[in-house]
Amino acid sequence: MENGTSKFLRKLCTGYSMYFNFKYDHSGTIFQGSVKSKHVGNDDYFRYLIQYVHLNPYGIEEPEMMKATKQEHLDEAIAVSREYEYSSYKDYLGEDRPRKAILSKVEPR
Repeated sequence: MENGTSKFLRKLCTGYSMYFNFKYDHSGTIFQGSVKSKHVGNDDYFRYLIQYVHLNPYGIEEPEMMKATKQEHLDEAIAVSREYEYSSYKDYLGEDRPRKAILSKVEPR
C-alpha cells in the first residue's frame, strides 16, 4: 500500500491521542511534529540506529547532548542504558528485566 507506514502511524497516534485525551480529560495534541522516515540502506546505518536508540537514556538528563558526546563516553552511556528501567537494551542483549516494564516478552506456547 502506498504510504502505508505513514497512514498506519497517523491512525495509531490519532487513536492514542483520543484515548489519552478522554482518560486524562485533556484537549489537543500530545505529539510534536510529523513522522519522519529514512531508508536503512546498509548495515553500518542499521548498526548506528540500534546504538542511537539504546544509548538515548544517557542523554535524558541532558537532552542537548551531542551525538559525539555519547560516542566519547560510550562505556558510561552503555552502563546508564543497562540500568535505565524503560530501556529495551536488556531485551536486545537477551537479559531479563523487571516485569513492571512497559513491555515484557511473551513466552512462546
